[in-house]
Order: sequence, then structure tokens, then C-alpha cells
Amino acid sequence: NKEGNDVTPRELKNFITILISEENSKQPLSDEKLRTLLSSKYLIKIARRTVAKYREEAGIGSTRIRRLD
Repeated sequence: NKEGNDVTPRELKNFITILISEENSKQPLSDEKLRTLLSSKYLIKIARRTVAKYREEAGIGSTRIRRLD
């Protein structure tokens, strides 16, 4: 079981990028949904604000920006 402290920022950005690359562009994943997926899929406990920070640092826009109608 990995705690957030055991995962490097680079790894976290990579996991977030992977999850976002697999999302439905009509219903992009919120930072909260990304947080729960990181917890369930990779066993990483992380705050939603931290997910938002790493998503932004990885150059990935918000849900509103990623949504394609």
C-alpha cells in the first residue's frame, strides 16, 4: 500500500496523465474523481488539491478546458 509520500511527483504526474488519456472527452474526470481513481487503481492516498497541483504542473487543463462537446 503506497502512501502519497512513497510516490515521486514525477510518478504522480505520470499516473494522472495516464488516467486523463483514458477519459471520455465528453465527461472529463474531475480532480476529485482522479483522486479516487489514484486511490483505488494505484493505492495512492492523495488530496484533491495535490491532484490539481500536479495536473497543472503536467500542463493538463481543468475539466472545463478538456471537455469536448
